[in-house]
Amino acid sequence: MLYSFMLLVFTSFNSNAAVYTGIEFSKEEKALHQSKIVELTIEASKCLEDTYQSHLSFLNQYGVTKFYGNRKYTKGWKVRVANGRRLTPIKPILRDNGVDTNLEDQMENMSCVDFSRRCLKQGFEAVGLNHQWKKIDSYIPDKIGNRLQHALQALGWKMLYWNPNPSKNADWDRDDRAIAPGNPLNVWGYNEARYNTVIRSGTYLFNKVDDARSLVNFGTNPPRFLSSMPFGVGTANGGYHVFLVSYGNAIEAHSTRSLFSADNLEYSPFNPLANGGGPRWTRSEKYRSGLLVVPPNYLD
Repeated sequence: MLYSFMLLVFTSFNSNAAVYTGIEFSKEEKALHQSKIVELTIEASKCLEDTYQSHLSFLNQYGVTKFYGNRKYTKGWKVRVANGRRLTPIKPILRDNGVDTNLEDQMENMSCVDFSRRCLKQGFEAVGLNHQWKKIDSYIPDKIGNRLQHALQALGWKMLYWNPNPSKNADWDRDDRAIAPGNPLNVWGYNEARYNTVIRSGTYLFNKVDDARSLVNFGTNPPRFLSSMPFGVGTANGGYHVFLVSYGNAIEAHSTRSLFSADNLEYSPFNPLANGGGPRWTRSEKYRSGLLVVPPNYLD
């Protein structure tokens, strides 16, 4: 699987050696983007809310999710294998649970990074920057969240390292190893090693970090600027998980949950260490540090 393979490469890669390259924007493109960034991010935030409400409405009406995880399910009657992953057909599940199989036509595939792409696309197009979005989207064919963040950084967004309590890094790493000794899909956080690299060289894997202070050591009291920010793109565990931050909330899509789960898409306060905060943990995946790329005007 390309995605998992690239994550494994990133984990062992010496981040002092290189950072992401390959996408650039002119001064004029950046200036145009900045002139529209407030409207763009508000529209992207509206997309998050509309998509979430569509999810809830569909689920309440039909008892099944509108947005199915594209790392677990596929449309049709037959099992399919994609990127080394066995995908379960949706129609037999609907039939066996007494759900109209024709509803499949209204269902859409989704993953954490695709949710980001969906709403960024809407934001860019709403302000007439379709060409910029097409350039970004073609830069992330592997759908790696950290690469998407870098593309936004190239337009002037700021890359923030987030870690609510670095003094716990070693404890968190031990916890990760105890939960998943074999580290399936490379979901471990490597919190201590990546924090040390951020402090030492200003890089997180292939990403240059602009700010390693504003979102560090906040405990369970996130910075106030997040509550007024319409849209930011977050990653955790080396890009394994992608989430959005909007007006202080973490909004997430998940690609492996049940067709009948209300939490395929979910909202929670961005507060990783707080009870009920997000990005939300699972039994095997705990998100405690990573990157967040934000519009620069909210850091003033």
